[in-house]
Amino acid sequence: MKSAAILASLALAEGASLKLSYTDCGAAHGQITGLTPDALPLGSKTTATGAGSVDEAVSAGTFEMDLKASIISQTFTGDLCAAKSFSLPLGTGTIQWDGLKCPVAAGAVSVPVDITLSSSLPSALQTVDLKVKGSSSNGDDLLCMDIKTAPATADTVGDLPPTLKQVLDLAKESPEELLEHIRQSPMSAKVRFVQEPPAAASSAALPTVLGHGMGDSCFEAGFSSVTTAVGKRTGTYAKCIPTGSNIITDTIDGFLMNMDKSVDVFAEKIRADPKLAGGFNAIGFSQGNSLIRGYIHKYNDPPVNAFISVHGTVMGVAAFPNCFQQEKPLGLICKAFAEVLGDLAYNSLVQGILFQADYYREASKTAGQAYLTNSQIAQWNNEKTANATYTANFGKVKQFAMVRAMQDSMVYPNEGEHWGSMPDGASGTAQNMTDTKFYKQNLFGLKDANEAGKIAFETTPGDHLQFTDAELYGWLDKYFLGKSESIVV
Repeated sequence: MKSAAILASLALAEGASLKLSYTDCGAAHGQITGLTPDALPLGSKTTATGAGSVDEAVSAGTFEMDLKASIISQTFTGDLCAAKSFSLPLGTGTIQWDGLKCPVAAGAVSVPVDITLSSSLPSALQTVDLKVKGSSSNGDDLLCMDIKTAPATADTVGDLPPTLKQVLDLAKESPEELLEHIRQSPMSAKVRFVQEPPAAASSAALPTVLGHGMGDSCFEAGFSSVTTAVGKRTGTYAKCIPTGSNIITDTIDGFLMNMDKSVDVFAEKIRADPKLAGGFNAIGFSQGNSLIRGYIHKYNDPPVNAFISVHGTVMGVAAFPNCFQQEKPLGLICKAFAEVLGDLAYNSLVQGILFQADYYREASKTAGQAYLTNSQIAQWNNEKTANATYTANFGKVKQFAMVRAMQDSMVYPNEGEHWGSMPDGASGTAQNMTDTKFYKQNLFGLKDANEAGKIAFETTPGDHLQFTDAELYGWLDKYFLGKSESIVV
């Protein structure tokens, strides 16, 4: 799983260009005052030239280039006055020091560096810090220039990466074709057909609202069987709430209707159903749990009484490892993910389009301003600004039952299914619920809910959405019907 997550974090972003910027980092005998160009196309050589001055003549010396990008950290050294080329790790490109034209008189100086980066540069390596330093033969610091690269921002749909634009075009022009791409994608999380249980006697239990996963639909035969089974087991009204009006739009909305908008549509349909006016229990599967969590924070009126989250994305994901399986080419959906789920994930335009970007929490970026300001799950988590309504509404739920798939290959880390998370700025071990900042700081009421005895944990031994009929009925009996007997597995 860890290797899969690393592959996922190195998502490819083809055909892009990077922004170039610089700062002078304070050499005693020189100053850098400009850098050209301001963009670096991927797949071709670009000469980045720093312009500045030195206050002493230079006939010999040394240079040092320190490169840092994600997991890569390397130092290159050589003769200040001679060209030297270096290969970057993982076949990602080359950097060449072109050399000063020695001897150099005191005064104006140019510092050229040739940079060639792969056209398929992993997005995690597109944010680069390259510090270039030069010293004279007597040890004087002559120049220091800190060059930074970053993915270009997307301000309009025309600025989006090509595959995501293709997906958006298909949604408008050929939604049936896009539906087939989604169904063939490893990111499709559909429940299997569930055997219908014997009809239960009418009960005093509340009705049930269901939320489906990405690539699934309320109108799919499998999910329809789950809805029917839940209603029969509980002896009450059960309703899957779609965001689309048919199987095509409902499935596509699971990708191209952003998370907040999806929650708003979800809430509107719940409030329009008179059978749900007195409150309800809720059960979600995979991404459907993000809908239910969002409804709780933003609305919770009519109120959710008990919430069963089956293999849910409630705490977001740090990667999409299913997309990056060894020896398998990226399909259309995974390629679109790969293009944007790096720095572009927290671009406001992307956050307004792609549902999965809205709950994507890349650990190395969750302390950054782009994430804190634009990420929709960051707002739900109260990570930047506290929203008292979100916390109060969360506190109104009487029971949370969190079901974790112990071998989950879809939700990473799967500790998130039990309210766990990756720590900010780290790519190591995931934290359990009580070790997270969300719990320790009680950011949205998680600690209060746990201390009140509202949070229960369940597990299944297999992969994502692998559960038995008996397990499903056991959860319903235990958390919706209040039966105390053990779950039958």
